[in-house]
Amino acid sequence: MEDATEEQPRRTILVIDSDMNARAALLAALTRAGYNAICASNGGVGLSMAESERPDLIITDLVAARRSGFLVIEALRMREDYPTRIVVLTSVDSERGRRYAEELGVDAYMTRPFLMDDLLATVKRVLEET
Repeated sequence: MEDATEEQPRRTILVIDSDMNARAALLAALTRAGYNAICASNGGVGLSMAESERPDLIITDLVAARRSGFLVIEALRMREDYPTRIVVLTSVDSERGRRYAEELGVDAYMTRPFLMDDLLATVKRVLEET
């Protein structure tokens, strides 16, 4: 008799952040939470990784080197064949930026400083909506 409980595949999360310490902290927390976490140090690399790796969710800063988080989100949203989930995690807390991110269809917008537990809860919620 086969076991009816099948283990879910690990969800892949791409973190795009220019800050090495932030990337390391997010990578460690996401991995401990059971996710397959991958990182990019700038928006250009992040966009390439998003297109090649097809992560289940992307966490991006809006102020990323070489290509801003907004440009990454715009490029991803133009691709109809890949509607990925996106969480913005940024130190830029402007109403205009938040509204534009919402217009682009981000799934959550969080500002720094933040509690890692809150971010993990947001990631879980967004992934459960898929």
